[in-house]
Amino acid sequence: MILHICRNSMPILAEMARTGAAVLELDSPVDLAEARRAVGEGIVLKGNIDAAAVIEKGKVADVEQAVRAAIDAAAAGGRFILSTGDSIPLAAPEENIAALVEYGRKYGRY
Repeated sequence: MILHICRNSMPILAEMARTGAAVLELDSPVDLAEARRAVGEGIVLKGNIDAAAVIEKGKVADVEQAVRAAIDAAAAGGRFILSTGDSIPLAAPEENIAALVEYGRKYGRY
């Protein structure tokens, strides 16, 4: 089971971790480094590229920067799934979606 709470779930992150969910899917307002510290390395985190600001409205360079930042913040020790923090808008440019996958593969080897 994946537990997703929209927006900033930092105030309830400890409670989310205690639900027994296999994965905590975090929306873009959550600081991944703080979330990792809060729940420890035993919990799988998923997220949290901003689907609207980065994927829909950003440039490929913005996607690359967001991917690197997310991986740097949460991937140490594993148990991290790179994804957007919410659904990708239909208006998102295909090149940004492709960049998410490309840079995830490039920087996600750890």
